[in-house]
Amino acid sequence: MQFDKAVIIVGKGDIHWPVLRAISSRYDIIALDGAYDQLVANQFTVSAIIGDLDSLSARDDIDTNKVTIIAIEEQDSNDFEKAIYSITAPAFLCFGLTGKRFDHTIANLHVMAKYSDSNKLIAITCDEVITIHRGDSQLEAKANALIAILPLMPITFVSSGGLAYPLDGLALAIGQMVSSSNHATTDMVTLQPAKSDTTLPYAICRPLSLFQDGVISV
Repeated sequence: MQFDKAVIIVGKGDIHWPVLRAISSRYDIIALDGAYDQLVANQFTVSAIIGDLDSLSARDDIDTNKVTIIAIEEQDSNDFEKAIYSITAPAFLCFGLTGKRFDHTIANLHVMAKYSDSNKLIAITCDEVITIHRGDSQLEAKANALIAILPLMPITFVSSGGLAYPLDGLALAIGQMVSSSNHATTDMVTLQPAKSDTTLPYAICRPLSLFQDGVISV
């Protein structure tokens, strides 16, 4: 499937329903398998359903003239990854990727990292916005508000700016050091990985209000 503008992807994790409702009229909504059921229950219009469809109920009742169903049976990927490799769009606004089952949260973060080099992926949780970055980054932030940096592979930062706890010269890696409780000192944060690490992905968590205010652009 190909879209000319961003699409909304909805999984079965925790969903910030007011934010989803506020933007739902602007973008097509893609349900990951059984997330379709809760979207319909909350009176959302769904354009497509993608996944192995093992948790989709009442499939025979779906009007396929209005909803495209893409069934992908392979089990080497989860439903989120199936959607990402099946859709071409300028950006993906992702709800329901975190919360509930922690193994699903880990798998979805893995997919974001895997496809971040060729896709713009924005995960909206109930409290934060998660984006994936590689190389030098200049990021909108809010002074005195959360900005957490999570290495998805071992990575060293040469310099940083606008952080309460600078990353200058620090090597981050799961099980060694992360920057999960950092916060911004200005409205702009800069990060510069070492030259040898510019292709490595790292996740950034920022306040949900940045997305609601339109600062994090689609």
